[in-house]
Amino acid sequence: MASPLSTTTTNTAIAATYPFYQKRSCASVIGTTSYRTVWKVSCKARNGDQKPTQGSATSSDNGESSLGRMDRRNVLIGLGGMYGAAGLSADQFAFGDPVPKALDSVVRTVVERPKKKKRSKKEKEEEEEILVISGIELERDVFAKFDVLINDEDDTKITPANSKFAGSFVNVPQKLGKREMKVKTSLRLGLTNLLEDLGAEDDETVVVTLVPRQGKFLSWFCILLFLSRSMDQIQHKYIDIRGLKLHVAEAGTGPSVVVFLHGFPEIWYSWRHQMIAVANAGHRAIAPDFRGYGLSEKPPEPEKASYSDLLDDLLAIFDSFSINKAFLIGKDFGARPTYLFALLHPERVSGVVTLGVPYIPPTPSAYNFNLPEGLYILRWQEPGRAEADFGRFDVKTVVRNIYILFSGSEIPIAGENQEIMDLVDPSTPLPPWFTEEDLTTYAALYENSGFCTPLKVPYRSLREEFNITDPKVRVPVLLIMGGKDYVIKFPGREDYITSGKVKEYVPDLEITFLPEGTHFVQEQFPDQVNQLIISFLNNHA
Repeated sequence: MASPLSTTTTNTAIAATYPFYQKRSCASVIGTTSYRTVWKVSCKARNGDQKPTQGSATSSDNGESSLGRMDRRNVLIGLGGMYGAAGLSADQFAFGDPVPKALDSVVRTVVERPKKKKRSKKEKEEEEEILVISGIELERDVFAKFDVLINDEDDTKITPANSKFAGSFVNVPQKLGKREMKVKTSLRLGLTNLLEDLGAEDDETVVVTLVPRQGKFLSWFCILLFLSRSMDQIQHKYIDIRGLKLHVAEAGTGPSVVVFLHGFPEIWYSWRHQMIAVANAGHRAIAPDFRGYGLSEKPPEPEKASYSDLLDDLLAIFDSFSINKAFLIGKDFGARPTYLFALLHPERVSGVVTLGVPYIPPTPSAYNFNLPEGLYILRWQEPGRAEADFGRFDVKTVVRNIYILFSGSEIPIAGENQEIMDLVDPSTPLPPWFTEEDLTTYAALYENSGFCTPLKVPYRSLREEFNITDPKVRVPVLLIMGGKDYVIKFPGREDYITSGKVKEYVPDLEITFLPEGTHFVQEQFPDQVNQLIISFLNNHA
C-alpha cells in the first residue's frame, strides 16, 4: 500500500484507512502549561512522504528556504525572551516573515523533544509534555478541522499500529456581526500518555502529522514541544458582571469553549484537573466562581441571591468573553444552572455534562421529597442555624468537614441534638485524593466570601420558580455518577436514573457510573472523568 503521507493521498482515503480517528479520545492528562522549558521548533514543515531532516523548516512545494536547525537560545529569542507564550500572536512564534500557506494536504514534520530519558510517574504528574501548533489562520465563519497524529521517530509509514491520535482542531462557524473575518489561534495537546503508549519515551524526536479534514486553513507556522508545570497554565481575571466583580479562571486557547460550574462548597479550584486536561486537548476552559463564592464579590444583599442571578451572570460571562456557543459542565448544585441555561438558551449550548446530579424538571414539586428530619439540606435551609453551626469553626475546618461528609456513601443526617458539623470526628483524615495543600488552598480562597451567599444558593433557593414551558433538554448530555455517591440514596433518585425515567426529559442522554466514585468523583478519579469529558467533547464538537 502506498504511504498515506504521499501528497496524492486524499483525506477520504486516510479516513477510511484510519477509522480509529473517530473512535479514540484525546488522552486525559493532569498537567499545565507554564512554559518552563521550550525546545525545538519546526516552522513551515514540509509536505510529502519524505521524512524531513531533523529540525528542518523546509517546504517542498513552494521553494521556501530552510530555516535550518534552531537551538534553544534562538527559540527563546523568537518568543521575545519569554517562557510564557499564551498571549503571543502567531507572528511572534514565527522566525522571519511568515508566508501564508494553505494546509490542503497531509503534512509531516519531526520535532525534537525537551527530554531524552524516561521520566518517573511523579515527574509526569508534575510536568506534562505539551505539543503546540501555533499560528493557525482561518476564516472565522467557516467550519474547518484537522487531526493530529503522533508517531515514533523511527517510523517511515503511518499505520494504525504505530500511530496515536493526539486530538483535533475544530473551528465552529461564528457569525457575530461586524468582526474580523480572519482569526489566528493555536492548538495545544498533552502528549505524555500518548508517548508512553507508543513506547517512544526514550526517543529524541517525535513525528507530528497534520491531516486536513474539512475547510481551508490559510496558514500555520510553528510546531513545538515543551514541558509544563502544574497549575501555571490557569490564568485568573476579574470581570465586572451586573455590578459585581466576578473571578474567572481560564486555560487554553482552542476555538471550542468549555464552561465549568462548581458545586457546594466548591469553587473553580475543584475543576483544576479537568480544566488542564480540556485545555491540553485543544479546548478553551473557563471556570467562574459564582457570586459570593471564593474570589468573586458577595452581592450587597446575600439573602436575596437566587439561581436567576447565576443564570444572568452566566449569560453575561458568555457575552463578556465573546462566547457564541459552549459546552457546559456542572457538578452538584452547579448542575441546576447548567440545565436551566440549556433550557433557556439552547442556541448557546453545544452539550452538557453533569456530575453527581441528574436533570430534574425545574418545578417546585420536584423537590417535595420525603426528606428525613436532620438532613443537612433541611438544617441549612433554616436561617441562622447553619451560620451558627459553621461559626464555631474556622473556614478551613468547615471545608474539611464538608469534604469528609460529602465524600461518604451515606446521606449526612444529624440527630435531634446534633448539628451537621458534629457528624465529623475531628480525628477523621481527609480523603486520600484531597491533600492538606488542597484544603489550605480552598480555605484561603473562601476567606473572601464566607458562607452567607452559598447557603442561600443553593439550599434556600431550591423552590425558586422559572417560566419554562418546555422542560425537555434537547442538547446532548452526559451524566457521570459515582457508584458510592450518597446522592444516589435520596428517595427515588436511583430508580429515576437507572429506570430510564430521566430520559423522558433528556432524550439524548448518556449515563456513566464509576463504581468506586463518590460525590467528588472529578477530584477522586480525575483521569477517568477527564477521558469521559474529552470523548464527549470530541463526539459533539
